[in-house]
Amino acid sequence: MDAFGERLGEPETVVRDEKGDHPWNYAAWRCGGNAVVVGQCADNGSYMTFEQALIWVGPHPVDEPFPTGEQFALRLEC
Repeated sequence: MDAFGERLGEPETVVRDEKGDHPWNYAAWRCGGNAVVVGQCADNGSYMTFEQALIWVGPHPVDEPFPTGEQFALRLEC
C-alpha cells in the first residue's frame, strides 16, 4: 500500500472492519469519477507475508461515499 501512497498521496479512506460475517479491510483513493482500492483477498484471516491482495480500479461517483468493509467484501471476489 505504501507504493500507492507514494504515487497517489494519502488514501481518502482506510476502512478497518472487524465486525460481521465478512470482515474486510481496505484503503481507497478517489481519482475523479474513479476509485483505486487496495484490500484483502478472500482469505482474510491474517496478514502473512505471502497473502494475496486485491487491487480494484473502477468507476465510483465523486459524491458517493465508500462502502463499509463488509459491503465491499460482499461485492468483490478474488
